[in-house]
Amino acid sequence: MRNCFVFFSFCWAFSTFFALRAFSEALPIGGSTQIERGVFAFFHLGQKSPDFDFWVKSGQRYKELPESDKEDFLINETIRLGSGYGQFDPKKDVLHIETIVQVHYTPPVGDQPARIFFQFPEQDDEYIPTFSYPYGHNEWVSLIVNRLAFFADISLKQEHYEVIKEKLPEPNNNYDALITIDVRPTNADHSAPIKIGTMSQWIMIGDIAYMKCEFKSNETDSMVQLWDFVAPWYAEEYKLKNLPEDLKYPHPFDLKK
Repeated sequence: MRNCFVFFSFCWAFSTFFALRAFSEALPIGGSTQIERGVFAFFHLGQKSPDFDFWVKSGQRYKELPESDKEDFLINETIRLGSGYGQFDPKKDVLHIETIVQVHYTPPVGDQPARIFFQFPEQDDEYIPTFSYPYGHNEWVSLIVNRLAFFADISLKQEHYEVIKEKLPEPNNNYDALITIDVRPTNADHSAPIKIGTMSQWIMIGDIAYMKCEFKSNETDSMVQLWDFVAPWYAEEYKLKNLPEDLKYPHPFDLKK
């Protein structure tokens, strides 16, 4: 699992930004990657179009091509990225993020409820997690997720605590886990990037639509869900997305009624 995630850390002012590339790097065939969708979202929020020529030419694939192949590649990639940008709807689409964290829980003490926590690797007190999307040479779009810290420390009702205790047998013990977040981008700062050395970091902010925490069970070798959250404003859309395919669309006989 870890080879799907690359972690970068850097400092800015008095805060630590932890830039997480938490996306599959599989190359698209006609479609768009999650990384590209993050860039689409940033430019849509500013009602601007990406510089596709700059974007493609900054990529390693373009740089490694023989000169004779570069023009065709540039044309094809510009068409593909332009199509993806045109199809992306910032009012409807979400960005899908998966990243590794550590979780632990504490039992109830007196009148204090049990709690479950998660934290990112190398996290400290001056820490703001960001999820980064490379755009061009030394340029990144970095997503900050609203209220993410709220889910890092959750109180548990007794019935939920009993379930957690069965899945994670040792309290106060760190377990590797996977956080999945679907984020709807809401704001982007197009005025100027944050300069960190030679790198330019453009800031985008988004709201959590859906989030879940899972860990891999040693007994079953499968992912086990610890908790999840669906934002009230996303509930209907989430329900529709998770319907069986045969229930998502009206039956032909229903159309005749």
